[in-house]
Parts: sequence; structure tokens; C-alpha cells
Amino acid sequence: MLRATRNAVVGAVAGFSMLAGVTSAANAATLFVGPSASSPGTSCKHTGYTSIQLAIDAATPGSTITVCGGTYKEQLTIETEVNLVGKGKPVLTLPASPQSTNTPCDRAINAVTGGADEDLVSICGPKVSISKITFEAKWPEGTCDDSLYNIMVAGGGTLAASKVTLNGAGAFPINGCQGGVGLEVGFGYGIDEAGHATLNKVRIENYQKNGVTVDGRGSSASIASTTITGAGPADQGQNGIQVSRGAVADISKVRISDNECTAPTCGSSSRQNWAEDAAGVLFYEPGASSTVSSSKLSENNLGVEYVSGEPPAKSEIALTADKISGGYASALLDQGDATLEGDKLSGALYGIDLNSNFGEDDSYAPQVTATGDKIEGSTAAVQVESSLAGLTGSLTVLGGHINGAIVNNDPQFTIQ
Repeated sequence: MLRATRNAVVGAVAGFSMLAGVTSAANAATLFVGPSASSPGTSCKHTGYTSIQLAIDAATPGSTITVCGGTYKEQLTIETEVNLVGKGKPVLTLPASPQSTNTPCDRAINAVTGGADEDLVSICGPKVSISKITFEAKWPEGTCDDSLYNIMVAGGGTLAASKVTLNGAGAFPINGCQGGVGLEVGFGYGIDEAGHATLNKVRIENYQKNGVTVDGRGSSASIASTTITGAGPADQGQNGIQVSRGAVADISKVRISDNECTAPTCGSSSRQNWAEDAAGVLFYEPGASSTVSSSKLSENNLGVEYVSGEPPAKSEIALTADKISGGYASALLDQGDATLEGDKLSGALYGIDLNSNFGEDDSYAPQVTATGDKIEGSTAAVQVESSLAGLTGSLTVLGGHINGAIVNNDPQFTIQ
């Protein structure tokens, strides 16, 4: 069950031009973009550019580009250090005919995937900050492509986003295809194309597959005070955040909801069979020391799912002081080492579901420590489904409050 999609990068620049006769002030520290342009190009009343991309192309490293209120139909390629600041609620949306992106990052990724990616925004290499802008990436209804992104960050690039909305990624309305990511940070499918991101007070919605994907060795993200909302219940296996293939992430004070996949796409209308359908946070073969803390995950098939890529030397994920409710399991731990501390797990079919039967690597079992957690309102507080001969797993529970049965279907598994 690999929920990662073969997503890559794309995004082309629409054919906008600077208004004739207006000085671009290419060496200025601040450039202004608006629906119309006039001299001297130093404010939102008299902007120098009608295209965000042309302002980016003219900017010197470290410049600030003020994007004034209006709707801009263009795709952005950013390969220099800039700060994009919205004023007056600007919206960037796809042009009528989105094009493939052709940055060095895209070419490297496309060589591996054999595809051609389309991004609303492609950030390849530099440090970029963005604030107070809405990015709307809604491809036409019926589009089915793994490689569609609202924003893609790769090539070692870094994005710092604050008070930003990512609305749409992939087809709209969603149609069941397993492609379309709100924010893709790095890429680890056959190539390690690293990216980094810091999100604060960001809203992500209407994504086809994942709200955020942090992927590949060397990729990292810090995600705080962010709201990610799926389409569920829907015929789509979505994930709010995916951290995969060697990437790491620190996730705190986030709200993730409505990643729920229903029949027939996910095979059953009964929540007893929702175990591998959609997750608030999916850790798939992550790097060491990722965290989810002080977050609220609700109405997802799975609150948090974790599958390690190899027997880890130490705990790879830690869940701390989270509130996780609803769905099949609050925490589904397929393999690897995890710690839970001070979490409240409520209202799911299972509070903690331990399972070594993942199928991609059956060579080891989960090792889990839960300290001071509260589990209530579940059919079973803990369920162990492992049945692999010769493997021993363990769950150590220290303190806390567990209200419900503990079901151990594997005599080799130790619960204490």
C-alpha cells in the first residue's frame, strides 16, 4: 500500500509582459506587480509589472516582490532568492492551458518518471518566502495525471510560507486518480531531489491526492499552525501529510480532517475495512526522528499511519500531546519503532493497531512505547494483528488511561 504518487515538478510561465514605457527598476529592493502598470512602479497604485514571473526574472537575489490585489493567470518558475508578499488578497491561478515546467529539477525528475510535470509554482534551488497569497491550482474536471502540483520545491530549495492558502491540486472536482499534491517538498521516487519547507498558518484544501508530501532523503519540513482539509467521505484515498522515503518532518499544532475513502474506491463501506485507505499523517519509510505534536486529527480513516523502511536503530516517529479521533485507527503502526506520549485517542475502531503484515518488508515487528496516553471510546483500545513466525514485537504502556479491550492475536507479541 504505497500512497506516494509518482509526482514531479512542472509549471510554465504564461506570456505576460511588462507595460511598455514603465521602468522596471530591476535593481530595486522592492518590485510591485498589479493588474495594470504605470510609472514609477513603486506602489500598488503605480506598479511596474503586470506579470509576477517577469518581476521574478527582473529581481536581484533577496528582492521583495509585492503582489497587489487581483487574479494572475500564470505559472511561476523561481530559480532566484526572492520574497513574494501579497497585498490586497491576490490570487495566482492556472492559465487556460497549463504547460510543463522545464527547470533543472523538473528535467531530473522527469528523466526518472518518464512523465512531464505541471506545477502552478516551481521552486528549484533558491530560498523563497511567500506570504498572504492564494494559490489556486485546479486542473479541468476529468484530468488524470500523477504529476500535478500546486507548489513544488526541489533542487535543495527552501520555501518559507506564512498566511498562504493552497486551494486545489490535480483535477477539480476530484475524480479518483492518484495524483495531485498541494505542496510537494522534494522527490524520492528513483532519485533524491531534496527540498525543504517551513509552513506557518497555511491552509490547504481541494487536493486530489495529498495535502503535503515531503519525500526523499535529505528533504525536510516544519509544519505549524496549519489546517489541511480533505474531501472525505469521498471515492479517493487521500492523505493530509505524507512523509516518505527518507524525509523527515516536525508537525505541530496542525488540524487535519476529512481524509476518508469510501466504497467502491476503497473496497468497503464498513469502517472495519478502512485500515489502509486514507490517513491524516502517513509516514512511509521516513527518516529518523519525525514528530507530530499538539495536533488535532479528526475524521480520517487513519489518524497516523507508520511504516518503516528497514529495522530502525532508534524511534523514527514520536506522537506527543495529540488529539486523534474517529476512523479505523487513531494510530496504525505497521512496522518500526515509535513512541506515544500524552496523546488522547478516541472514537476510532482501534486506538492503537499494531500490525506486521504490511507486505513490503515482513522482516521485523513494531516496537512501541506509550506513556501517559488516554485511549477511550474504541471497540478495542489496542489490537495486535501480527502473525509472522519467528518475529517478536512489543508494546510498553506506562501510566495513562486505557478504557477498552486489549486484543493480542500474536502470542509472540509482548504487551506490558
